[in-house]
Amino acid sequence: MAIDAIVERLEGVDIGVSAADAENVELLYRFGDLLLRYRDWMEQECEKKFLDVLAFRWEEFTNQAPRDDSSFEVVNSTWLTVQAKAQEVEPSDYIHYRICFNGNGVLDVIMLRL
Repeated sequence: MAIDAIVERLEGVDIGVSAADAENVELLYRFGDLLLRYRDWMEQECEKKFLDVLAFRWEEFTNQAPRDDSSFEVVNSTWLTVQAKAQEVEPSDYIHYRICFNGNGVLDVIMLRL
């Protein structure tokens, strides 16, 4: 009997970040929270706060990330599983988001599920 591997996949979500043509992306991590600041396509300064962050990373675009301007939930996230085990927390209590900022890069955030 074959066991199907759990496959990581992206599902589009609206988390209140308009990443289309965003510029000047800044990250500030403090006391377990991550503040994302950026200038949106209308030249407006925007920010989004992620609470109770387990882990985050910023990467240049790779073939692993969609070259897009959207936000996603990473379902069956391998990275979430590894981080939860390393920090001895329950993986189901956390959610992994991937925010793609066109040519700027990709922000991955694992935060406490609200």
